[in-house]
Amino acid sequence: FMDEPQETPEQIVRTVQDLIETHPDNSLSLERLAAFAGYSKYHFHRLFRDLTGETIHAYVTRKKVEHVWALLKIGYSCNAIAKEMGFGALSSFSRWFKDHTGVAPSQARLKSRP
Repeated sequence: FMDEPQETPEQIVRTVQDLIETHPDNSLSLERLAAFAGYSKYHFHRLFRDLTGETIHAYVTRKKVEHVWALLKIGYSCNAIAKEMGFGALSSFSRWFKDHTGVAPSQARLKSRP
């Protein structure tokens, strides 16, 4: 009796990366991603870092920042982005964005407009 072919660790990590990229607004914790991949959080953290060169947290953060930049570029307001990204307050979003980019989202919005 043959079992279905197992996904390789590389395929599993790519699937998780796809999940992160398609849901940048969700709160995808290491625990949730590891469970999704079928690994303990410790093993999955090492596997992800070894295969991508980035920690899961760094990857998720980078994808969130990229998503916010894209929304700013097409004209979303800072309030709308904060709400979409799950921040409870505009000030929390603004602080998070500035901590990760070095620029306030309102300034980034002005710079990214055509």
